[in-house]
Order: sequence, then C-alpha cells, then structure tokens
Amino acid sequence: HWRVLSHLGSGFLNMMSTAEVLRGTLALYNWQGDELNPRRLEAIQQVEHHRLQRFEQGYLLRGLDIEVTLDSNGFTGEGDIHLFGEML
Repeated sequence: HWRVLSHLGSGFLNMMSTAEVLRGTLALYNWQGDELNPRRLEAIQQVEHHRLQRFEQGYLLRGLDIEVTLDSNGFTGEGDIHLFGEML
C-alpha cells in the first residue's frame, strides 16, 4: 500500500501521462482480484490531455481537457463503460 500512499503527493497529470501509466496507477487500487478489472485496464488504449483557457461571463477559466480512448471489448456493456468513466 506504500505505492498507493505515494500518489497523495504526486501531481494529477503524472498519473494520467500515458495509457501505460494510467493502467499501472489504477492497477494499484485493484485489491479485489476480480477478473474483469484487468480487462478494463487493458482496454485503456490512449490518454491525451492539454490545458484550456477561456472566458465565460467575464471570468478567465482554466482547466484540463483529458481524453481517454477505450476498447469497448474490454467492458461488459455501455453501462460498464459509463461507470468506468465516472470513476475516472
């Protein structure tokens, strides 16, 4: 569990830098040994992110646009994909 605790001090983007890094990070939290979870992790194909800036109602808003590409075959259905996305 020490590797999990090390994430408390890590930058958020470090855990989302590539698909491989995201899979490794999420695998640390898979304590159930469920056979579906490794399939879900392997379904992560690509991770991209970039910073955003825009004005809305006179205020400058800053944020991140994060796109995770998944292989739908690694999930049991659309609901499973939706839940995985919500979890992220």
